[in-house]
Amino acid sequence: MRIKPESFRPGNVSANDDTFKVLYELGFRQGSVSAPERNLPEYKAVWVGANPYTHHMSPSNRLIEGDMDFFEVPITVDRERRVWQGKDPLELRVEFAGLKDHVETIEKWIRHLTEADIPIKHLVVITHNFFDYSDDSGEMRKRLEGIARYAYEISEEYGLNPVPSTIKQIHIEVDKGSKS
Repeated sequence: MRIKPESFRPGNVSANDDTFKVLYELGFRQGSVSAPERNLPEYKAVWVGANPYTHHMSPSNRLIEGDMDFFEVPITVDRERRVWQGKDPLELRVEFAGLKDHVETIEKWIRHLTEADIPIKHLVVITHNFFDYSDDSGEMRKRLEGIARYAYEISEEYGLNPVPSTIKQIHIEVDKGSKS
């Protein structure tokens, strides 16, 4: 049985507006392609001014030509704190910072989404694939568990009901809501 992938996240979030059209032509319908405010041209990852909220990519909101619909769920970042000599916002990347910094990012983002009444509130936590998360005593495992625990705690404080979801599941729910 072959399973065809439908969601995509590029390594190092290296992409541009043309990437969305290519992904769509290849059969991908959703992804987590952007890291808003990232500015690393040497890695082909420039997302200054990118929409930080879940959204449909279309000719009306990006520089894409043609009839295409790709759903984007951006990586969660703290746009106020910078790393890599100011080129990158602090991403909710497990190995990027300690738990205290990630807790601050989560709290600020959830508060912003709630106060701005953004309909789809999301957290996208990322990591590299070379850490051993099967080791219960490992630092990255403990940090990831702390991030998840705090995401639930802060969601409860804001009266939110967190639902772990794939990018495709979020896309389906958004489309359901827009049709009702």
